[in-house]
Amino acid sequence: RRARAFDMTVLASRGSAVQGDTDPDVHELFPAAELDAMLARADAVVVCMPGSAEADGLFDAGRFAAMPAGSIFVNVARGSLVDEGALVDALISGHLRAAALDVAREEPLPSDSPLWDAPRCYISPHSAASLDGFTERCFALTADNVTRLLEGRPLRNTVVA
Repeated sequence: RRARAFDMTVLASRGSAVQGDTDPDVHELFPAAELDAMLARADAVVVCMPGSAEADGLFDAGRFAAMPAGSIFVNVARGSLVDEGALVDALISGHLRAAALDVAREEPLPSDSPLWDAPRCYISPHSAASLDGFTERCFALTADNVTRLLEGRPLRNTVVA
């Protein structure tokens, strides 16, 4: 919603999406199988997804190559989603204009990590979450999931690792 307010075209991918699905907050919604096609159209990629065994290293050399030259990569999700060596290579080669990372595969990020010296790589200390209403949302989610569990319904926000 915020990006659209700046007249940006917002593309998104969702693991559960199928061809033809829509979302009111984005211009186009892509199934996971079409991630590379979506990346090819993105000037900036912001990763906000849970980590899982299947998604480990999802953003690798091939995915960075799928992004247009001069694009920006942002990860506010999980460090495990990114092949950090491939990211460093994409920054050094100049294919990516910049990267902003709020998470890393190993935290705290070791002092000898190549990310520290990668050109145009901006690192924050895993602090991108908004805490406004966080406690209330956590309690509401927990209460809803307890009700769902007791009623035999699927739980919300589950991740199978």
